[in-house]
Amino acid sequence: MPGETQSSRTAKLEMPNNDREASLASGPLSTRARDLIVERIKFGTYLEGEKLPGETDLAKDLGVSRVTLREALKDLEFDGLIRRQHGIGTFVAEQIEKIEYKIEENLGAVEMVERAGHAVETTKTVIDDDFHASDIEAVFGGGNRRLVAIRRVRAVKSRPIVTVLDVLPWHPKVDYGQIARDNMTVFDFAEKVLGLSVGDGMAVLVPNRASKRVAEDLAITEGSLVMELEQIDYQRSGKPMLFSREWWSPSLVKFTAARRRPAVTNPRKKKRR
Repeated sequence: MPGETQSSRTAKLEMPNNDREASLASGPLSTRARDLIVERIKFGTYLEGEKLPGETDLAKDLGVSRVTLREALKDLEFDGLIRRQHGIGTFVAEQIEKIEYKIEENLGAVEMVERAGHAVETTKTVIDDDFHASDIEAVFGGGNRRLVAIRRVRAVKSRPIVTVLDVLPWHPKVDYGQIARDNMTVFDFAEKVLGLSVGDGMAVLVPNRASKRVAEDLAITEGSLVMELEQIDYQRSGKPMLFSREWWSPSLVKFTAARRRPAVTNPRKKKRR
């Protein structure tokens, strides 16, 4: 309510029924601290987008050590209930229903998020038109080939959801800055500007730990769990045209795949005539 502070809202919360207090009093300390913070978010003590008290004050308020509190906050961050910004503080995250990413469909990150009904924001774009990386160059035939790398961060409701590295072979007389100016997807750019025909892709999905750069892009703690999708897209002719790496926040996306049983052949042998 207008005019209320966290402390006044907390005071109201600290008078719940005994059954709930008993249930929160059991289990490891980090779990108890996590459950108490969840309760405060649920009952409006901490509002969406609001900054939580500092670690020292919050740990004292919850009756736990700062080490224990950090374990609880790590769990809450993984669950998408809070977001932690290094050097700034910890905030209650705006709740977004998890986006379903059907990995058997070859759609780009923007297409996948928009299909889930969300407007996509691009919060960061960096283009390097003289990019070199031997492992990626090998995808396009090797030979110290000049590449173009496009790094972008996509967000939903101001929350970073994925950071993407797209790499294309360099083509002369092509204005790669158009990608940023027109906020084009890399598939649109490949088809409309480069005249390529996008076909199928081969992808590998693995859990990984966020590097410093990925953590900064996703506004999470370095070392946090992310889902890393690495993919090579091919032209319809079968020639490699795009290498991509996507690092997704697991609290905001769930990966699914339709798994079908192979056709079953008749196990019975044909009878001899």
